[in-house]
Amino acid sequence: MENKLGLGVSFETILDEHAHHSVSLITVYRFSSNFTIAYAPGILRVAEESAVAYQFAQHFEFAYEISVGEFHIGPQLDLGVEDEGVHYMLGIHFGIDF
Repeated sequence: MENKLGLGVSFETILDEHAHHSVSLITVYRFSSNFTIAYAPGILRVAEESAVAYQFAQHFEFAYEISVGEFHIGPQLDLGVEDEGVHYMLGIHFGIDF
């Protein structure tokens, strides 16, 4: 049993009334119990009607991973903090170990 620290890059798109796209550098901590906690500070691109704005955003991700070879997949809860407020997402985590 061991705990691992990892780094990664995240590309995220939020489909709502505005177009939100973000690029983040992720720091991931994997626990031996298959739970992961990730912190992802990054840049959020928000497009509204005729204007585009960029802002700092932070995401905190909590996931349970099931390993299949070098892949891992499982349920994920995401907490995003940005200028417009806070958002929550439920989703599926998919990752590849290199």
